[in-house]
Amino acid sequence: MRKIYIAVFAILVSGALLFMGSFFYLDKEKHKVFFYTVNINGHDTGNIKVDKYITDDKTIYKSVDSEPFGLNFTEIRSRITLNEFGAFVSYMKESASKGVQDVVYLESSDKNISFVATSRSEFAYLTGL
Repeated sequence: MRKIYIAVFAILVSGALLFMGSFFYLDKEKHKVFFYTVNINGHDTGNIKVDKYITDDKTIYKSVDSEPFGLNFTEIRSRITLNEFGAFVSYMKESASKGVQDVVYLESSDKNISFVATSRSEFAYLTGL
């Protein structure tokens, strides 16, 4: 009788571990990281890191482009979101250099696109394009 209890317990524990492990596997399958090094005239000047996330109804690409060895330290962060059919949903880009930050944001709703941009202390926007 004791062997039956041990077997049932081992089956339950292994089932629970397989169930939890499937979440880690699915998470790793739906998230990929790409890393690129920018080389100009034989010198590494920066790098680009791209993260790709796949959710149930969207695909999200996030990238960070940094040039720490350039004349001006520049970092550009961008993000684009596509729906399940590959159509554009939103785009965001932030760039920072010498303490100045520029931001661009585009968003799609129905058949219209809205736009917002800021640069230093100025901004511009358009809606319903």
